Amino acid sequence: MSAPSLQLDDFPMPQRLTDPLEPPVQDEGMRGTASRTAGRIDRLLSARFLKRFDATVDVHVGEVLSGADRLADGAFQLKLQEGRLDLDPAVLNLPGGGMRLSMSYD
Repeated sequence: MSAPSLQLDDFPMPQRLTDPLEPPVQDEGMRGTASRTAGRIDRLLSARFLKRFDATVDVHVGEVLSGADRLADGAFQLKLQEGRLDLDPAVLNLPGGGMRLSMSYD
C-alpha cells in the first residue's frame, strides 16, 4: 500500500477498543483473565499457525494526519515466510525526531 496521505479520522476506533474493560469473572480473578489472554496470543503466534501461510505487506505513507495536525510519515515492510515473522524496516518520522525498527519472531 502506498498513499500520499492517511487521515486517522477516516478510521474510527472499533467499538471493542473503546469499550471500558470488563471486570474479571468472580471465580476467575485477574490471573485467570491474564492466563486466558496469554493462551489466545500463544495460539496466534504459534509455529503451527504461522506456518500455514506466507505473506508480505509493504506500507508507505507520505503523511499521517489527525484532523489538520500532521503527526508523522513513514513506511514498513512485514514479511511472514515459513513461520518466521520479520518487520524490517519500520521507519517513523515524527516532528523533531524519528525511529527505525527491525525485529524478527521465529
